[in-house]
Amino acid sequence: MKHEINAVMFDLDGTLLDSEKIYSRCWMQAAKSYGYVMTREMSLELRSLDAQLAGQLFGSWYGREEIYPQVRQKRRELVSEVIQKDGVLPKTGAKEILDFMSESGIKTYIVTATARESAYNNLQSAGLKTDGINVISVTDVARGKPYPDVYEYACRQAEVEPQNVIVVEDSPNGIKSAFGAGCRVIMVPDLTEPEGALEDLIFKCKRDLNEVREYLQYLC
Repeated sequence: MKHEINAVMFDLDGTLLDSEKIYSRCWMQAAKSYGYVMTREMSLELRSLDAQLAGQLFGSWYGREEIYPQVRQKRRELVSEVIQKDGVLPKTGAKEILDFMSESGIKTYIVTATARESAYNNLQSAGLKTDGINVISVTDVARGKPYPDVYEYACRQAEVEPQNVIVVEDSPNGIKSAFGAGCRVIMVPDLTEPEGALEDLIFKCKRDLNEVREYLQYLC
């Protein structure tokens, strides 16, 4: 290989699956069902966010931190209903890059804020293969993104050094998590562009997963 890459790790929602728009809509609906107004911008702050930090956000927004678990559970139910009814689409190039990773022999992990069983179910709903893919969930660690814990844990599970890992992420919280763990981060923008301080945390920015695959083919 031209560069030493021992593992590639992908975020799930917004990176492999076109699901963040579903989450955003369901967050707003869930908040409304409890009598609270949540804007789209507020919902985007919750992407992949550690539960304790999300609760603190609810406290700053609504003055009631304790309502977060209830609203989150309602959001989960709404998301499940939408995906069961309509399915979820893969992001452009998702199938092709997972096929490439399978053929490359490089260790491949999905590192997500979604529970492991739901992650596998959603991948299958999108028609993406799950053979040979290891899913690491934030439920495996004490703190979620943007803390580095989940990527540090994934690197230990893969038995690789973070500097030899490429992470593909779409959201600020995920990028901060991977960067904090010492990984090289490729951003594929979904609902957020690489602006401001975020630019200093990313190794590369690619428009879609086809571009990421082409880049990995060049490196390997």
